Amino acid sequence: MVKFLIQRPIAVTVTLIAFIVMSLTATGLIPVSLMPEIDIPEIMVKIDVPDKPVREMEEQFVSKVRRQLLQTTHLNDIESSASNGQAYIRLLFNYRTNINYAFIEVNEKIDALMHNLPKEMARPRVIKTSPTDIPVFYLNVSLKDSLDEKRFMELSQFCEQVIKKRVEQLPEVAMADISGTETPEIVIQADIERLRLLGIDRSTFTNALETNNYSVGNIKVRSGLYEFNVRYASLLKNRNDIENLYIHVGQRIFKLKELATIKIRPSQDHGMYLSDKKRSVVMGVIKKSNARIASLKEKTNDLLKLLNEDYPNLKFVVERNQTELLDYSLGNLKLGLLVGGLLAFLIMFLFLKDLKSPLLIGISVPVSLSISLLFFFLFGISINIISLSGLILGVGMMIDNSIIVIDNIVQYREKGDRVFKACIKGTNEVIRPLISSVLTTCAVFVPLVFLSGISGALFYDQAMAVAIGLAVSLLVSFTLIPVYFRLFYKEPNPAEIGKSEKKNILDKIRIYKYIEDSYSKSFNFVFRYHVLIFSFAVLFIIAGYFVFTAIEKEKFPSLKQTEAIISVDWNRNITVDENQKRVRNFLSSCDSLITNSSGMVGQQNFLLDATNRQGASETQLYIKGKDEEALTQVSNQFEAFCKAKYPEAIYNINPPPNLFEKVFSSQSAPLEIRLSGKSNNELPSPEEITQISAKVAANTGSLMTNKLRLQNFFRIVPNYEKLLLYRVSVNELVSVLRKAFNQLQVFTLKQGQTEVPVFLSGQEKSIHQMIQSTRVWSESKEYIPLSSLVSVQEGLDYKILQGGKSDIYVALNYDVSQKEANAIVSAYKSTLKEYPQMEMEVSGSLVENIFLFREMAIILLVALLLLYFILAAQFESLLQPLIVLVEIPIDIAGALLLLWLTGNSLNLMAFIGIIVMMGIIINDSILKIDTINRLLKSNMPIMEAIHKGGTRRLKPIIMTSATTILAMVPFLFGDDMGSRLQQPLAIVVIGGMTIGTLVSLFFVPLCYYYLVKNKN
Repeated sequence: MVKFLIQRPIAVTVTLIAFIVMSLTATGLIPVSLMPEIDIPEIMVKIDVPDKPVREMEEQFVSKVRRQLLQTTHLNDIESSASNGQAYIRLLFNYRTNINYAFIEVNEKIDALMHNLPKEMARPRVIKTSPTDIPVFYLNVSLKDSLDEKRFMELSQFCEQVIKKRVEQLPEVAMADISGTETPEIVIQADIERLRLLGIDRSTFTNALETNNYSVGNIKVRSGLYEFNVRYASLLKNRNDIENLYIHVGQRIFKLKELATIKIRPSQDHGMYLSDKKRSVVMGVIKKSNARIASLKEKTNDLLKLLNEDYPNLKFVVERNQTELLDYSLGNLKLGLLVGGLLAFLIMFLFLKDLKSPLLIGISVPVSLSISLLFFFLFGISINIISLSGLILGVGMMIDNSIIVIDNIVQYREKGDRVFKACIKGTNEVIRPLISSVLTTCAVFVPLVFLSGISGALFYDQAMAVAIGLAVSLLVSFTLIPVYFRLFYKEPNPAEIGKSEKKNILDKIRIYKYIEDSYSKSFNFVFRYHVLIFSFAVLFIIAGYFVFTAIEKEKFPSLKQTEAIISVDWNRNITVDENQKRVRNFLSSCDSLITNSSGMVGQQNFLLDATNRQGASETQLYIKGKDEEALTQVSNQFEAFCKAKYPEAIYNINPPPNLFEKVFSSQSAPLEIRLSGKSNNELPSPEEITQISAKVAANTGSLMTNKLRLQNFFRIVPNYEKLLLYRVSVNELVSVLRKAFNQLQVFTLKQGQTEVPVFLSGQEKSIHQMIQSTRVWSESKEYIPLSSLVSVQEGLDYKILQGGKSDIYVALNYDVSQKEANAIVSAYKSTLKEYPQMEMEVSGSLVENIFLFREMAIILLVALLLLYFILAAQFESLLQPLIVLVEIPIDIAGALLLLWLTGNSLNLMAFIGIIVMMGIIINDSILKIDTINRLLKSNMPIMEAIHKGGTRRLKPIIMTSATTILAMVPFLFGDDMGSRLQQPLAIVVIGGMTIGTLVSLFFVPLCYYYLVKNKN
């Protein structure tokens, strides 16, 4: 085939151009995103039952739904979180579960359960989690000048009706999820004393309001051949209508404004949004799944310019902009790709001392990359951080294939073969070992797709990128390199062969004479002191084992950030107003360290955000520091702020929820101890939890990182005997209480597309003042003091009740290592012997990591087994593959040592790096052993064959190792998320390749000699 192609350079060139044109076309159609498009196997069920306390939420609603959903197919785990008036149930499915079918099944099970649930419970909402639910950016809208309640209500209405719609008109936007708005409500405060003197009770007053806001809809009237709709409506539309409402009392008629005060006020604040300490409206912009972020960014910038021109009194601020993160990360990865390629090109030029050969490789690598992108399009792979890093990993190996082919052709030319013949013989000789090398590299990548969960799905892109890049570069090196080598290096005239050509070859021999002499001396030293070398190799492997046991292990590398989310629960029954005051006080204390900040204070109105579950005492505070050091200072200041002023506060500081965090962040602590009662729905009391954790801390010295989330509450207990005695109905009592607490809604005004609730309200007072001053109308036509009918008790209970497969529990979190975790678990087991009514369950990210590392170890063994099979087929021997496999533990030890010396942890990315390094480094040994086998078949003595084979492969080994290492160097200096994600991988590859090069040059020949000498 090679001969056929060399004779048809025009056909090869035209075919190449056709592939490049198709590749360029496909590149414009490939989606560009931060992470691969993967389904998150998670479904959220939201339950809303207003005014229900947390215990009733759990016992009457959540527990029933949770038990029903336990039967869902492919369910991996279930978690619930119940609080006052609302609850969430999170269903985690096994990866590769068809989430659409699971969504249908969850809805069917909820429908089947509805008839067994209390009637006041609305149907739970089922939300299918998607990576695209994370806003691409947040748009904050606020007034530039002073702000009062009336103007902010107008701003809220304007954002709902105008700004939101303009954002959603962008073709790339799926929706603008809005929060922080303020809605109006009308309050009627009756003059209780005047009503009492006139003999008007609450029900008469309420009925008068309701009967004047009534509509019977359409009435059909037939007139001859025609039929008409007659509409009757007596709808109240505004405050004036309510004020002029007539009420008939005895022989007199009153206007409502004569008996009550009617005013418009903002609805009761359950939450608000702050942007740079100023109240704002926020919109989380969700992009369509198939939209290109670059196009969305461009059109969003254009829209913001128009909005600023059209509404100069409004301030528009974009924050948490994922488009900038994507541009920065992908830009740095592309720069790394370019820098790595240029450094590799420089190495080739220094070694080859010839512009033509590096230029030939400089053509083959871009061609391989462009054709690889064509296959990205065909296989549905997007351009993202993971797939691009796979291409960067492949660049070093792409260069390797070209170097080996060119070097082999050059060697045949140095033997005196003409260019045409050298191209054919040099290429054909390395086809088989290069195919084996590519297969071995793919063999260590392919098992990655068997990783369970989302990890396997994510690194599918990386494995496919490397496999595609290698396969394409292999085809290019067999087809393009020999064709263009012959075109670049013309056949010399016969008269000049003995002069210029011979002179050039002699020049090259002199240049590499020093390298070859150094190699020969080192080769002789290794064989002379072979016992020392074998001993050193064994000691190096043992050292690698100890490093493996000592190095910190985690799931993913920690990424440095300039942004953070501070989630805080002040752990007291404070109002939203007090909550925002505390937030503003803190932000004012660190203005010099922050470039941008925003706060979701209390409950939010987002449709797709979990902050809806926040209570009035909770805040999610976004901080953007001037740099990493400033962000650290802000975090430390917040800890000091809470310890000094609010020691009961519960808080945690995490990176902002980009897609990477959404997919990979573990929502559980390293160690989580779940304590529950052996009887259903019985929880240990807060006092018992405090006692148990104190005993464990005394035994282990470890303190739990979370505090118990508790709440104070008032319990109003009716005296039923007095209710009967004074002839007061329970319904009347409840209505009076609702009115006193401003919770009695009598009707709703409809104004166009908006609805304004109307409440019958009393004066705002403390609960004890309200009980003392309120009176209840009895059936005996007299007012009874409320204090005579009810009593008030104060209590303390859990603010949130968590549940799982084994019912509700209290979670105690510990931020500890694996060794410390074992001691804590043992301490809890011994302590709980004193509490026979309790039981415990162990969970947390450490448990997940143990499973992950076991899985990775199995995948590593599978990769080694595949390597052995491929090498056995390549060498037609069951023993020679062992020479290559012996090299792997030494290389891994070198990789772990460099990882440990640089202060990095052993994580999933480092494991990927080990697998990558295994696939790359053994290629040199495969080619060397293949060359030695060929020399032995020509009846050359074994020592001479080993030495000559090493000399022939010396230059390709050094060049391929240097180019691969240099391709990894840009990762070490990048500050973006993509580079930092890949840094452990790059360090492992560099460490393993450095040691592996020495092993390939010296240790592999030594092993080969002692394995083969007896057979020969």
